[in-house]
Amino acid sequence: MEEGRQNRMDPVVFQAASSGDSSFIEELAESNSSNLLQVTIEKNTVLHVALQFKNFEAATKIVNLSPTLVHETNSKGNTPLHVAARVGDIEMVKLLLKLDVETGGRQQLLSMVNQDGDTALHVAVRCGNIEIVED
Repeated sequence: MEEGRQNRMDPVVFQAASSGDSSFIEELAESNSSNLLQVTIEKNTVLHVALQFKNFEAATKIVNLSPTLVHETNSKGNTPLHVAARVGDIEMVKLLLKLDVETGGRQQLLSMVNQDGDTALHVAVRCGNIEIVED
């Protein structure tokens, strides 16, 4: 685990990610890039949080500022792609897969499994988000 990811998420950072305040997220990153490496107790990154709250604009900003967060897992082994598939955010799923291809490994992100042994596609189906699988 990266050293920065051991930092507990500041409530201000959580609020910015959960509310979708993308301009504040950018300010946080500019003031200290390790702000984007903070995690919740469940090891969710700011990207996980933005996706949980369906904040596409904030999630997009986070991905652009810190693309390595795409492959980070939380305490349950879920990647941001698992979270986007669970909440049914097809646009974010597309963005995460596009970024994964650009950084060299679509198969890696699609094949990553959580603690339950589920890929993001399994999660999408279990949550009734079939359109993600079809697309």
